Amino acid sequence: MTFDFLSRLYKMSVIEHSYPKQPQERLDPLYLRLPEAEDAFTGLFDVLEALGVDDVSGDITDAVTSLRWAYEKQGFISGFRMGMMLAGELKPIDGV
Repeated sequence: MTFDFLSRLYKMSVIEHSYPKQPQERLDPLYLRLPEAEDAFTGLFDVLEALGVDDVSGDITDAVTSLRWAYEKQGFISGFRMGMMLAGELKPIDGV
């Protein structure tokens, strides 16, 4: 299983406008978005505003969004790889 394969699987799993539009080409119904992640993202912008950063659009938003997607992709790929390695370790119990 290559990094390229896992990257493509990630792209097919997330909800992103630049990815395939046809429902049969998408896996996003399987992708779980955690409320904690959305809350943390919103919380960051609340902190920036409290620090006096009035305009959190443009460069700041682009940088934060890039960071967010990079960590999300890293977690997806690492989790998938770990899951597959653990699946390979499973041994049948009582012939099942």
